[in-house]
Amino acid sequence: MSVVDYLAVQLGVVDASVVKRYTEREKTAYEHAWEISRAYGYRDVTDGAAVAGLREFTDGRAWIHAEGPMALFGQAVAWLRRHRVRPVEGRVQRRPAMAARRRLPPGRS
Repeated sequence: MSVVDYLAVQLGVVDASVVKRYTEREKTAYEHAWEISRAYGYRDVTDGAAVAGLREFTDGRAWIHAEGPMALFGQAVAWLRRHRVRPVEGRVQRRPAMAARRRLPPGRS
């Protein structure tokens, strides 16, 4: 039994071959991600309140902790998860962390 067949049984999907058609429509995966985000109360990283909260968190973290960029990035990702903010892509998460480090006085970054 394949993984797809096993999952189909678990999820009650009668015809597991429909999985092969999943990628036929480009937007299908995006639509499902949006649907899941709505169902679990996630908001997009472009939401103004999310951007402000993440910026405040990363600025404070950069000032208080002597962490490198990767650690600050990891903390930013953890903040996004705790606050149910869905990142669009990896570089979006790096921007606030890197911006916070650039705002530090010389010698602190």
